[in-house]
Amino acid sequence: GFVALQKQVLNLMKNSVETYYDKNKGKNFHAFFRTEIKDGEYVGEDVYFFHKAKAIGFQPMLDPMISLGHIGTKEYNTPFCAALQQHLHGECK
Repeated sequence: GFVALQKQVLNLMKNSVETYYDKNKGKNFHAFFRTEIKDGEYVGEDVYFFHKAKAIGFQPMLDPMISLGHIGTKEYNTPFCAALQQHLHGECK
């Protein structure tokens, strides 16, 4: 996926996320993107981030017409709108 955001979002989120010390870089970082287990379910980095952003008043927005892929442990290249249609059995407009 792809996320575009303003720096002010990160600045305002600093107090709502944990920090960690990177001994190789010799400084602290904010854990804006991390995974967690919540109510027995795995929560990925993107979902974690948007839950935190929404909790401090930001409204995430989605454009299902943007077509991006992802290569990691698994490759995703289905257009998001098509994947959404399969999951929700609906239409993208």
